[in-house]
Amino acid sequence: MPIVLVVVCDNHFSVMLCALIQSIEAFHTGEGSIELFIVEDQLSADCKKKISLSVTRSFLHTHWIRLKEAIPGKMHIPCDLSPFPKNIHARLFIPYFVPEHFEKVLYLDVDTILNRDIAELWHTDIGDSALGAVQDPLVPTFGHKKGIRNFKALKLPPETRYLNSGLLFFNTEKWRENRFTEKIVACIEQNKPYANYPDQYGINVVMANQWFPLDHRWNVFPYEACQDPYLIHFIGRKPIYRDYKNLPSYSALFWSYLKNTPWNDYKPKGRLHRYCRKLCHLIGKIPCLLINSAD
Repeated sequence: MPIVLVVVCDNHFSVMLCALIQSIEAFHTGEGSIELFIVEDQLSADCKKKISLSVTRSFLHTHWIRLKEAIPGKMHIPCDLSPFPKNIHARLFIPYFVPEHFEKVLYLDVDTILNRDIAELWHTDIGDSALGAVQDPLVPTFGHKKGIRNFKALKLPPETRYLNSGLLFFNTEKWRENRFTEKIVACIEQNKPYANYPDQYGINVVMANQWFPLDHRWNVFPYEACQDPYLIHFIGRKPIYRDYKNLPSYSALFWSYLKNTPWNDYKPKGRLHRYCRKLCHLIGKIPCLLINSAD
């Protein structure tokens, strides 16, 4: 059975996806193919071409899915108040748009790079759980100030472990059986003021104490001095921004992979560029919020 991997990408983060692809290729032994499903959010022809050219090994096969096509007909992307793009919610629909005969699927944020063969993660046994993830090193529990702020109202213990949604390992059949996507979408929309990281909020609340904890080295944040990180997750300031201030060794790894892609002459962007993107994301959500408020 091949390794099945899903990522979600727009034009801005296509540069990061290219580095991620190179890191996957660098560590995979080639034993077994990798089926890479790329959910594209209005990718330009140029960015799509650069991503395709970054795939250089025969074991890596790409499949393109438009964001609208990834959402089943009777479902919808939740409406939230965050400055994050709407495409962050695509991960919630993975067990529906990936072919059903794939019983398990890995999801990775595109702002990650591998430092280990992804096959090792793929062969991890998550038991009877519908989801495997890593406990968030920055926000370890619901009671943390950036955790589930309304955990008391939801009658959830403050010590409940809080997962980071940058890496998710799905048991697709169990996920569909429990209708987790529908429950998570409803949870986000019913708790908009508290959903600071909306997809992550919904997954944590609905799946409290129901997910399998993976080795923390599979989701190491860029400020963590981990001796042997399996995957580095560039939360916050990315290496593609001039104000990246986390561990330089991790940034150097990112640029070492990027130089082998069509983005090898990429120049980091300034802070204004990042803020403009967040503002555009918020503006794009206004129609959805107005419709919801009218209802």
